[in-house]
Amino acid sequence: MQTYSKAIIDTCVLMDALMINFVRTQENINLASKWEHIIFGNNAGYKKNYIEFLSSIKTFVTTSQVIGELQGLVNSKLDLQKASKSIFWKSSAGYLKFKNLEEELIKIITTTFNPMHERYVFDIGFIDTGLIELAKSSNLPIVTNDERTLGTRARESFGINIIIPMHHFIH
Repeated sequence: MQTYSKAIIDTCVLMDALMINFVRTQENINLASKWEHIIFGNNAGYKKNYIEFLSSIKTFVTTSQVIGELQGLVNSKLDLQKASKSIFWKSSAGYLKFKNLEEELIKIITTTFNPMHERYVFDIGFIDTGLIELAKSSNLPIVTNDERTLGTRARESFGINIIIPMHHFIH
């Protein structure tokens, strides 16, 4: 398995990493099994490889917009009570510190009026276009579950290395 010291992390992959970290620290077996099934299905090999891959990335790089999008995902996807949300965010902050999170601000106005990106902003949105801009400027791969839009546009239009965990780690 190829490893990366740094990689651009998209929202769903970041959510996976935070959930994997969270369920490891909790004693709630129901929560752990629910989220492990959502992330990994019943594929133990995928689980092992995906966790090892995420662990091997020393530095997660992402945009402020992705971090903002996480809040919405947590509120809409997780069935956590107020106390559990607090524990989730505390555990997530510790994990992101451990992963040396580099959070970059990619200005939406600048991206929107950049002729190279203008059509992508309105096609795939500000967040994905920002990830493409960040990957181009830092020469890093993007780790995403979004093969259809972000993955395809970044690879075909800009030659960015895209890592889709489902394709790379299922055996």
